[in-house]
Amino acid sequence: MIKMKELKGFGAVLIASIYVVIVAIVSIYIHQALSSVGLCTAEKLCILKIPLHYFIPIFSAVGLITGGVMFYLISEKTETSIRICEQDYNKKIDELLRRVLGEKMYSVYNLCKKENITQAKISKSLNLSRVEVFRILKKLEEKGLIERKKNGKVVYVSAKEI
Repeated sequence: MIKMKELKGFGAVLIASIYVVIVAIVSIYIHQALSSVGLCTAEKLCILKIPLHYFIPIFSAVGLITGGVMFYLISEKTETSIRICEQDYNKKIDELLRRVLGEKMYSVYNLCKKENITQAKISKSLNLSRVEVFRILKKLEEKGLIERKKNGKVVYVSAKEI
């Protein structure tokens, strides 16, 4: 899976590269257009009195700084949007699970999601019999939502990532 930081770096390099190419092409075009009319010598751009080999990097640097700031501002908004979408997604998944599983099973699953928890602790927390908790956990395990790990006589339950 591509991480956001890798995507930012790739985007910044791509924007910088495209900008430098555009600036170089425009600068060469302007220089040739002015030279063909006879308004400038080959050495200097007559309007600005700056040699062409200085004009391209100066213009590129200004553009890269501007592009970098714009990319930074855009990427911050994108990250915020992604976080908001993830929160909405998680809320919708929780609501769907609550409807599909029912209240008791969802409550057990929710406890498992928060921490590694023992069956006995689930039973005490939700005021359910150990047999009922065992049956609910068995159904959740069959659905692939939790996993049980035995450590001696104690069984720890944890939720799987959805």
